Amino acid sequence: MIRYPSAWTLDDGGPGRPTSFSGDDAVLRVESGAGVSIADEAAARAWVEASRAGATVVSVKPVTRGDQSGFAVAYSYTDTDGNPQSGLALL
Repeated sequence: MIRYPSAWTLDDGGPGRPTSFSGDDAVLRVESGAGVSIADEAAARAWVEASRAGATVVSVKPVTRGDQSGFAVAYSYTDTDGNPQSGLALL
């Protein structure tokens, strides 16, 4: 389940597909990969760099949510219009 502010909109996707929500100058992109495992910080960094062309990883930190563990990867990139952007991937 994803909770988001009522002022946000569902931009694309849906159940079983990558999905984007946006509002308040922010975008939330949700996607999953069957059989994907991120074993360590190096794998988390590599996944982000492969998933977002031109991404520069700013930090990688271990995270735990309930009984699941993974990594939070902060990154920056430049969009196609030349504007600096930032993102956070929770893997």
